[in-house]
Amino acid sequence: MKPEPLHRVCARLKPPLYPLAADAPPRQALYIAGSDRCTITARHGALELTATGRALRRFPLGRIDRIVCRRTVDWSGEALCLCLEHGITVLFENGHGHAIGYALPAIEPGEPLHHCLQRFAGFTEASTSFDNWLRHRRMEIVAQWWEAYTVSHPATTGYYYDEVKRQFVYWKEIQPRLAEALRPLCEASVLAELRRAGALPAYDTLDDAKLALLEELTILLWGQINLQAGALAVLVADRLLQITFLESWLQQNSLVITRHLTALKLFATDMLRPWQ
Repeated sequence: MKPEPLHRVCARLKPPLYPLAADAPPRQALYIAGSDRCTITARHGALELTATGRALRRFPLGRIDRIVCRRTVDWSGEALCLCLEHGITVLFENGHGHAIGYALPAIEPGEPLHHCLQRFAGFTEASTSFDNWLRHRRMEIVAQWWEAYTVSHPATTGYYYDEVKRQFVYWKEIQPRLAEALRPLCEASVLAELRRAGALPAYDTLDDAKLALLEELTILLWGQINLQAGALAVLVADRLLQITFLESWLQQNSLVITRHLTALKLFATDMLRPWQ
C-alpha cells in the first residue's frame, strides 16, 4: 500500500485572519517565563505584554506559531480569542517541567485525521492496538538512534542498547540530557502540530480509556530529542542555550510529528478496514 501524502493526511485548518506574505520569515514560538506578573492584551493585530517597571513589548500575531506561559500571565479575553482565531495554541506550564493545561483552536468536524481517529477510538480494541503501535514507534526511534550511535562509538557493547531499549520501549522512560523543565516546550510543539493536522489532543475509547495523542507523542518526541542530543546538551547548563538547542532541533526535524501522525492514520485505517 502506498503511503498517503503528508499534505493530505495532515490538512491544515482555515488560514489565519492575517496571513503572512510569501517571503515573510517563519512563525516562531513565544515563551513567556519568569516569576514577575505580567498582562497580555491585544491591539492592532499584535499581542502587547506589559509588566511593572518594564517597557511594553509587542508580538505580531502573524509571527507567532505557539505560546508557552506560566500562571503569572494575566490574559485578556480579547488576546486569547485572537490567538485562537489565528490558529495559535497556548500551553500553560507550572515552571517545574509540567504542563497544566492548554487553549486549543476548534477542530473542524470534517478534518480527515480527526474523523479517522474518532472512528478508530470507537473500535473495541483501540486502546490495546494504540499501545502496540506506540511501542513499535518507540522501538523504531531506538533502532535509528543506535544505528547512528554505533558509527561514532564503535566500541560500544550491546548492553547499552538493551538498557536504553528496556527503559524507553517498555517503560517509556529516557535518561534526560536536556533539563526536564524544557519538556513543556516540547509538548507545546506537539500541541501545535496536532492543531495543524486537525486532530484533538486525546480521544475517548469504549473502555473508558483515552487515545492520549498529546501525551504519547510528547514522549516519542522528548525521547528522540534526548537520545540524539549527545553529551553537548548535558554540558550546557544555561537554560537559554538549551532552549536554543531545542528550537534548532525542532526546526531541523520539523516533520517528525507529521510522520508519526501519518503512520497512525494509516495504521488506524488498516485496523478499521475489515469493519467497513
